[in-house]
Amino acid sequence: MDKIKTNARLVVLILIIAGVALLLLSTGENSKLPTATEENVAMSPPEQQGQDNPDLTELETESKPSNESAVMDSSDSESDDVYKAVIKKGDNQTIIARQIITEYLNKQSKNLSEEQRLYVETLVVDSMPRNNVIYEGNEIVVASSTISNAVDNSASLTETQLARWATYL
Repeated sequence: MDKIKTNARLVVLILIIAGVALLLLSTGENSKLPTATEENVAMSPPEQQGQDNPDLTELETESKPSNESAVMDSSDSESDDVYKAVIKKGDNQTIIARQIITEYLNKQSKNLSEEQRLYVETLVVDSMPRNNVIYEGNEIVVASSTISNAVDNSASLTETQLARWATYL
């Protein structure tokens, strides 16, 4: 007992290290990245996801938009179920979400206020798997039901909520 009292700093250090180790172990078990089968929104990588392929460029999600827009594809047999966009240089998940939402609204002949559009955009981006790096050529797929639910929810926003969203415009 005397050794513990004389080495109090050592005991505290050991307890801190044990606590951090326990925290890391418990976090590692509970954290699980979403996969395409778990979400109704998925990012499917190109053939090699930019590895060993110099033609694919790594793009940060904070990149600025380019004049080129993403390639939109909602004309296949699943056109009523999903909206797809292929990443172009300068795109990020927010830019793609805006383009997909615009495509959806045009197809559905719906109009939203800027605050409602921002709300829908936020919900769609939040439904996408988190990824700090996206690659040119990746395909982002968003379920039509995700956009539809967000648009429907935006219609029920109160004036106070709309005013709060307006602060981000």
